[in-house]
This record gives sequence, structure tokens and C-alpha cells, in this order.
Amino acid sequence: MLRYIDTHIREKLSVEKLAAWAGFSPYHFCRVFQWEVGYSIMEYVRNRRLAYAASELASGRRIVDIAVEYGFETHSGFSKAFRRYFGCPPEVYRMHASFDVPKLPILEKNKRYLTGGIVMEPKMLKKEAVRLAGFALKTVTRDGENKRAIPQFWTDYLVIPYEDYKCI
Repeated sequence: MLRYIDTHIREKLSVEKLAAWAGFSPYHFCRVFQWEVGYSIMEYVRNRRLAYAASELASGRRIVDIAVEYGFETHSGFSKAFRRYFGCPPEVYRMHASFDVPKLPILEKNKRYLTGGIVMEPKMLKKEAVRLAGFALKTVTRDGENKRAIPQFWTDYLVIPYEDYKCI
């Protein structure tokens, strides 16, 4: 996912699009991504865009052009986000910029879980059918029938003597 984001950094990325690409629901994707990387997904995307934009400041291009290229709508919005992330405005950063894309600190909190061990490969097996035993109750919600039938079912179930159970 991190490589995908880096290769599509100039495109319009959304949680839904990234989750679909990863094969998760947006909710689950956000939770897993934050646990693994330590940033929310869109915070990570914004920070990567800022990192790529910072590397382009050395090129001498106009700051507003770089900002728009990396998905920021205004120069002031870009400058505010840039200052918050790098601690200085883009104009000051430009004086000392290099063409290297700054790296983000990721996986620091979860690194201990990702080292060593074995890689498990999933294997699909087809098993024979099995027989299960249990009780069944069919009821409907009409006139509150289910609110009477379900408690009665459990009352009857809990008082059945063991000798009365029949195996199929």
C-alpha cells in the first residue's frame, strides 16, 4: 500500500479508493493501516505529498504550482500544512532543500511484531460434511410473538433432563 500511494501520489486519493485497492472495507482498512503504520491513512497521504513537494522545492518551480500538483488547493493551505509538518515555511525550506524525498518514520511502534517468525501461506482445503446437533425455534415478530417464544424456548431448554436428550 505504501508503494501504491507513492506511485499515485499526484492523483486524487481517497480512503474508499485505497481500501478498494487493498480489498478491505474503508472502516477496516483505516483501522489496520493506522495500527500498522502509526498514522491515519489520509494523514500519511498528506505527509507523503508534503515530503514529495519538499523535494521539489529545490527545483526552483513556483511554490503554488508544486502545491497544486500535490493536491493542495491554495498556496496558503499548502504553506500552513508545510509549516506544521516541517516546522518552517516552504520559502525558508527551499533555501536548504535537496532533491531527496524525506522519509516518514513508520512501523516504529509495531516493528517488534514484524521481525522474525515464519510467513504463513493460506491453503484452501475441502472437508467432508459433518452432522451437528442442536435445537431450533421458528418464530415471527408479529404481535411480539418472538418476545414470548424465545424466553419460553430457553426456559424449556434449560429444564430438559439429560436422559431426555436424543442423539440423531
